Amino acid sequence: MVLKAVLSLWCVLGLGTSIVAQDAAETSGPAESLAEQVDAAYQATIAREEGALQLATSAFDRALAHTDLDARDLELFLDAAETYRLAQLIDQAQQLQPSTLDFLASNDELRRSFVFQVLDQDNVNAAFSVLEQLRRHDPERVLNHPETSVALCVVHDQPEPMCMNENCVTPPSVTDVFDVYTSNRLSRSLRNMPIDLRVFVVDSVASIEELGWANQRHRAERNVGRLFHNIVYDMNHYRLGRPKRVSEIGYTLPNIAKYGGVCVDQAYYATQVAKSIGVPSVYIRASSGSGGHAWVGYLQTRGRKASWNFDEGRYTEYQEIRGLAQHPQTRESTDDAHIALQELAFSSTDRERMEGVAFAIGARRLGEIRAANGELSQEKGSLRTESVVDQLELLRAALERQPAEMRAWKQFMALADAGELDDRQ
Repeated sequence: MVLKAVLSLWCVLGLGTSIVAQDAAETSGPAESLAEQVDAAYQATIAREEGALQLATSAFDRALAHTDLDARDLELFLDAAETYRLAQLIDQAQQLQPSTLDFLASNDELRRSFVFQVLDQDNVNAAFSVLEQLRRHDPERVLNHPETSVALCVVHDQPEPMCMNENCVTPPSVTDVFDVYTSNRLSRSLRNMPIDLRVFVVDSVASIEELGWANQRHRAERNVGRLFHNIVYDMNHYRLGRPKRVSEIGYTLPNIAKYGGVCVDQAYYATQVAKSIGVPSVYIRASSGSGGHAWVGYLQTRGRKASWNFDEGRYTEYQEIRGLAQHPQTRESTDDAHIALQELAFSSTDRERMEGVAFAIGARRLGEIRAANGELSQEKGSLRTESVVDQLELLRAALERQPAEMRAWKQFMALADAGELDDRQ
């Protein structure tokens, strides 16, 4: 049944793709090849020419309309989607340095990873700025570790202190964090980690010295969640209201290990240790009738399979209560169920992830044209319209490649909320 559904979907996708906006026909004549149009749009985008975004949009619309999403045409579609998204980001970046753009233009893997990872919720100016800091710091290492570099761009575009009640910790500089996670030991740990999960590692806030201490102490630990229970509970603080010893002595990982703390400190310790050894982790919080609580979530891997564990430190009364965490990239408060969805990214290849993002971007473009009541050019050979049906086909293709692609899931939810889906859909 599932195989039949997948094959049916593939046949639909094999018919081609979507739309052409009215101005696309005006921008390029039918004799101009799509590849030439995409290349011209890319060159204009990199040169920051006036009207580059319109050229990139027209090229992407034409790609949506005329490319079969098979192995032969898919690379051209990805190029069009990348150029379109790059043009959008450059259009938003008022403080973009020419050296940053030159660096991206000359490094294909880094550019595509950056363009497809930056979200609407990111601070685009700051993400470009972080990339420039890393380029100046160690350009060769950036090129050797493109996904870690991009993960840092989308996490450190909005760095924030992390507060555990009275104790707040300010993250180290992005270049120092970069050096930690591109070191030989940790880069090996992150080698097969998708960027959507890597952001849950490089968002560490403990000092560089503390991360080194934690790595030395716990590098062989396979179940980092258990470290939550290794931290002695400060009963004098809990029962008598006395200041926590760790707050008086100094809020560091070694001091938490030595003097203990309460649930927020136990959760902080376990999450930061996990990050120090390259394990994605989140600090979870929730409230019940008896008060608030914090615990740890971390990713467990075996081969090419992965799953989030949210059980360590989650007391019985919180088993049925939704836990909340701050997503390291968007800074949005996210429930543990949505975080758990990210584990599906672990089984996708880099190529599948790129395709999933490109399809999601294409689906969104169809929705935008439909919402604007755009007049579509039915150029000969057009294979799609701006219809909900065609948008859904792209969304399904996106999730077929990358089941954790949140841009696709959010579009599904938006369509449902707007009443644009019937019961069958």
